[in-house]
Amino acid sequence: MHRPLPAGVTAALAFHQPADGAEQISGSTGCNRFTGTANSKPGELHFGVLALTRMACVGAHQSTENAVLDVFQQTAAYTRSGPSLTLRDAGGNILARLQRAS
Repeated sequence: MHRPLPAGVTAALAFHQPADGAEQISGSTGCNRFTGTANSKPGELHFGVLALTRMACVGAHQSTENAVLDVFQQTAAYTRSGPSLTLRDAGGNILARLQRAS
């Protein structure tokens, strides 16, 4: 998914650190909302099972959702640079570059 999102489509990812220490994530795939878990160590990141809403997606919204879920499934590592979070696969290939919302 290493390309800009289509016009009119917004995807989001938020990380939450509850008091019990479990890493939680939530966001939008461009069509459906999700919540789930993530496991991270410095430089490593793996997404757990996600719970998704089940709205019907068509066109650019569906293709974006498919790409977002594929990125989550393949993510094994990350790098940060300022407001940018780069997700990478196990081979170090860039899967997605995310920008912090302002």
